[in-house]
Amino acid sequence: VFALFSHVFGDPLLAALGALLFAVHPVQVESVAWISERKNLLFAFCVLGGTWAFVRRREDEPPWKSYTLSALWLLGALLSKVTAVMMPFILLAHGYFFRARTTPLPSNRAWWYGGMLAAVLIAGALTLSLYPDILKGYSANPVVDFIWLPLYRYAVYVKHILWPAGLSLFYPLPPDPRNVPGLLVKLTLLGVAIAAAVGSSVFLKPRAGFWLAWFLIWLAPVSTLLPVPIADHHLYLPVAGAVGLVLSTLQRFRGLALAALVLSTAACFPFSAARLMSWRTSETLWRSELERNPKEYRALLHLANHYADSGKAEDAAEAYEKLQGKAHDQEMATEKIKHEIDMAKAEITNKEAEIKRQEEMQEK
Repeated sequence: VFALFSHVFGDPLLAALGALLFAVHPVQVESVAWISERKNLLFAFCVLGGTWAFVRRREDEPPWKSYTLSALWLLGALLSKVTAVMMPFILLAHGYFFRARTTPLPSNRAWWYGGMLAAVLIAGALTLSLYPDILKGYSANPVVDFIWLPLYRYAVYVKHILWPAGLSLFYPLPPDPRNVPGLLVKLTLLGVAIAAAVGSSVFLKPRAGFWLAWFLIWLAPVSTLLPVPIADHHLYLPVAGAVGLVLSTLQRFRGLALAALVLSTAACFPFSAARLMSWRTSETLWRSELERNPKEYRALLHLANHYADSGKAEDAAEAYEKLQGKAHDQEMATEKIKHEIDMAKAEITNKEAEIKRQEEMQEK
């Protein structure tokens, strides 16, 4: 991130503070602390490496070297996470904002861009063919699915970046905007604002346009294309675009930009520290989620499973009993919960029997 910021802005101090803000932002805690999200870090590392290999090429260098290196990085990113299919769009955006707008597009670069775009489209089609259940997540109203709900997801993610208080592992499902008073108007205004920002960046500001494209492109798979739940780890790479967009806006006022970065980074530390404390153990994580939202049955289910896996049968049985009372209004298998409760009770009985046998042996 520091290398990209330094290349784009030409200011090492500004780039260092921007990279620091990217690193300590509270939404990054989930990707770093959660072992299941190591794929996210590896994917981001490969994407950043491939983008850096692509953008650092000088005009007097043969293009095949940077193209080959970028392709290898892209391969590593694809092997880490399927979201890497969006990386060619990032390279296309950089080619447009920093090269194609100032010089004619050579034929060899044109076929490269065209090949990347074709690869992305083919990969997207193959992904949908391999996971047909994805299409079941859409409703019967394409306007809601492809316009209003994506705008709602973008609004939530922007809020998490600008005000990272109350972050969670579980967020409610996006509502139907037609059923929430005033939400449709707000989403429409957000859509107009995004369209205006994209339009102005396309014609006026290359740096702002590139980082805005970075933010929108990396959020596109989880906000517009696939009906996946909202989660903080989806923001790992988009945060770089958000920080870059702020730097692009404030770069002319260097003192103000440096002050804003320092204050923002300092403000992020308490939130990140609190999130890290929650992620110390499984028990602290799920308890913190329940403190934030006592009605969150998924956190209670994970806590109960943690107790069962840790051999705390009595705590597990108590948690499963509470969970059974919450299951009637949730979309979950009640029979499965009953089975977990029975298993926990059986484990308690077995432990009591084992203790009794040991006491009898000691008496003998």
